[in-house]
Amino acid sequence: MLMQPSILARRLEPVSVRSIDTQRMRTRLNGPPYSAIRGKSMNTTTSRALKWLGTGLLAFVLSGCLPIPIFSITPDEPEAGESVTFDASETIVSNVPADTVAVSYSWNFGDGNNGRGSSTTHTYENAGTYNIVLSVTDSAGRVGTLEENITVKAATVTTDTATTTTTVE
Repeated sequence: MLMQPSILARRLEPVSVRSIDTQRMRTRLNGPPYSAIRGKSMNTTTSRALKWLGTGLLAFVLSGCLPIPIFSITPDEPEAGESVTFDASETIVSNVPADTVAVSYSWNFGDGNNGRGSSTTHTYENAGTYNIVLSVTDSAGRVGTLEENITVKAATVTTDTATTTTTVE
C-alpha cells in the first residue's frame, strides 16, 4: 500500500521559474502585486502558485521545497506479531540547491517505537490502529513530514484438532 500525502505541498517556499517560452502564451500569476506577463521568456521568483493560460512550452523548477515523504507498507494489512516493512525510497527531494539529497529518515510507529532509514521493518505486538509519522530531512536542512494510520489486525490463530474415538466394550 503506497502512502502519499493528500496535499503534496503543505508549505510552499519560493518557486523558481526558468525556461518559459511565452511567445504565444498569456501568463497570469496568482494575485497582486503580479500582473500579466508577455514576451519570449521569463525568469522570476515568486512564492505564489502559478497559473498558466494559453499554449506554449512551460518548464519550471520548484526550488526550496520541503521534502515530500511518500512511503509504502508491506504487507498491506498486517497482523499483530507480523514483521512490517516501511519503504520511503519514493520520497521526493528538491534538487535546489544543487546536489540536495535526503540525509535522514525518522519513523515513529505510533506504539512508542521508532526507526531510521529509508527502509525499515517493525513488528506490532498488538492489534489496533497506529499513527505512523515519517520525517525526512534533506541536506539543505528542510524537513518534510507525512502522517498516516495503519490498522493492525489480530493475529490469526490456527489450531489442529484431533478426533479421538474411544470404543467401550
